Amino acid sequence: MRVSLLACLLVLGCALPGAVLAGTVRHDHLRAIDQRTSDDPRGAISFARERLAEATGPADSFWPLLGLARAQNMLERRADAGRTLADASAALDRWPRATPAHRAWLELVRLQTSWSIEEPRRARERMILLQRQVAAADDALPLAGKRWRCTEDPPRD
Repeated sequence: MRVSLLACLLVLGCALPGAVLAGTVRHDHLRAIDQRTSDDPRGAISFARERLAEATGPADSFWPLLGLARAQNMLERRADAGRTLADASAALDRWPRATPAHRAWLELVRLQTSWSIEEPRRARERMILLQRQVAAADDALPLAGKRWRCTEDPPRD
């Protein structure tokens, strides 16, 4: 069955970095990197690397790694973004206080960096699954609301 253009746009529109998540949830490093990414992705990469050089442990490196992956993706450096996300995953594994919400953030950035190469139906399924994971987390991000629900019932062909 052919996925409608509107359904694809709904998935992609809901997956854009700044549009999905409430600004108050993002860590300061991620917010700062995201702000730079839209204007100067290369500068954002340098900024993220500076934050990583200052990191003293996995809690300090996690957010800059997510921002770095987003900036790398903006420059269509998907292999670099994939390696960076693997580093972020490893940081979570070493971080005893990492929460399900941190894992949800990691998965969200994975989805954001793969949407252009992933089949739209699969991207939609992942977005819905991620929404459920976030909603189920004890420390659920305050985003499991209306903006994400736009992917639950796309128009049918």
